[in-house]
Amino acid sequence: MATNKLHRVAGTMSFNNCVLITISNGCTFTISGFSTVFFDEAVKTVGGVNYQDLYLTGNTFTVANATGCAGAVTNGQTITVSAVFSVQSADGLIDFQ
Repeated sequence: MATNKLHRVAGTMSFNNCVLITISNGCTFTISGFSTVFFDEAVKTVGGVNYQDLYLTGNTFTVANATGCAGAVTNGQTITVSAVFSVQSADGLIDFQ
């Protein structure tokens, strides 16, 4: 019986003040915490280029180091994330098996 070798691989991604958000009004803050992630090993082709998707989901991010935000964003505030990033590798396939 044939099986699909490509799977959705689960994990977590840590964000320890490594993402800086700057808003045009001068408000800046970093993101802390972690996200549940899924890496989809299945290949999708867009415009002749092969990609695989990385999904970030969850409400485990928090605001840190907020400055100039006039209370609109405060330290410790929870951020809910749902994002998909298309990833292209040099050889066209990232396979965790």
